[in-house]
Amino acid sequence: MISDPSRSLDTLKLMRTDARMAQILGQEAVRSNYALTAAGMAATPGQVKWWGTPHGNARSMALLGIKMTATHELGTVYTVQSGELRGFQEGSPSVPPYRVQLDLFDGADHHYEITIADADGTSPVLSQAQLNAMVASLKPIPHN
Repeated sequence: MISDPSRSLDTLKLMRTDARMAQILGQEAVRSNYALTAAGMAATPGQVKWWGTPHGNARSMALLGIKMTATHELGTVYTVQSGELRGFQEGSPSVPPYRVQLDLFDGADHHYEITIADADGTSPVLSQAQLNAMVASLKPIPHN
């Protein structure tokens, strides 16, 4: 299943363009939707400390919120980079529930969502090598 994210509200862009959120998250994180997603995916609960600064804890909590909304409870999140695309793979095609969520971004920061799953989640649909080959074959369509 391939979804068209342009049909949904771009919450990452809204966060990036909000001056207060930009101040909390930092200029590097709000540079692009990919950068904000990457910062969120890298966030861990261990970064929030009772002795931490209010600003540092606010940033970590905001990034954890992004991670929670971006993930689908499929297990490990891997970074993916192939050609013009980079992003994240959540889940493994060889581990139950045999579902993989790809969130890929092109050089123009367009977001592509791809879900790969068996209808009933009882058997693998493809191998990791096949998934890697599929991602490597994807080429973004130029947006004018």
